[in-house]
Amino acid sequence: MGRNLLEGAIPATLSNISTLQMLAIDNNTLTGSIPPSFGKLRNLLYLALRYNSLGSHSSGDVEFLGGLTNCTQLEVLTVAGNRLGGHLPASIANLSIKLRGLNLGKNFISGSIPHDIGRLVNLQTLGLQENQLKGLLPTSIGKLLQLGTLDLSSNSLSGEIPSSIGNNSRLDGPIPWEIMGTQSLVELDVSGNSLTGYLPKDVGRLGNLVTLAAADNKLSGKIPPSLGNCLPMVTLFLQGNYFDGAIPDIRGLKVRMLIWAQPNRVSPNPANPFVTLTLIF
Repeated sequence: MGRNLLEGAIPATLSNISTLQMLAIDNNTLTGSIPPSFGKLRNLLYLALRYNSLGSHSSGDVEFLGGLTNCTQLEVLTVAGNRLGGHLPASIANLSIKLRGLNLGKNFISGSIPHDIGRLVNLQTLGLQENQLKGLLPTSIGKLLQLGTLDLSSNSLSGEIPSSIGNNSRLDGPIPWEIMGTQSLVELDVSGNSLTGYLPKDVGRLGNLVTLAAADNKLSGKIPPSLGNCLPMVTLFLQGNYFDGAIPDIRGLKVRMLIWAQPNRVSPNPANPFVTLTLIF
């Protein structure tokens, strides 16, 4: 039922369809709340309600998440692009162990990321971007070894990014070494926060990384030479930081868009032929 002109509230009676496995009513103009009774749908695999006008920027908007912990078969949950408010409940760490995709981005959700988020060990996509989250980024995120996309941009998070993330928004503090642990990571976007410190020297261990966006933070120091080992990389955004020194040899990358704009103070490396790159200082 996605991409129609549906409006009004979601009927709570949908939760009476006990055999329901997939419910997609995204890209409409639905209003009101997401029924907590959806937790009765024990066979639910896929719930997509993104890009509607659900919620009222209030504390009760995310109560449905607690009910969904009963949906033990759930694999995908996306409610991005609505008007959901309230504190992110700790109960999201108790969602289905089978969950592969969780996107709560582009809402008005506050609070902090639950410490036990690492229980969702099969997560491949985690989107919490453009909310009002604060507090520390839990180290247990490093347990999400299947994670391919992690978007935490445009929040008010604080502390360090655990170095353990690398195996696979306003953040501040350094980027720890553990971020190199998530070698399955394909996209890493921490732009638009207040990260300090420098890029981990072992960033090249992220051998599957296609997009690295760390723009508009307070990062400094040298660009690690190991960046040249991220051979699949297509997009690299590092503008709006305080990097200095020479640009490392990244001639082996497939980068199509590379922006190292001011106030960075990096200097071109004569050994680097940037003939196919968009390079902005």
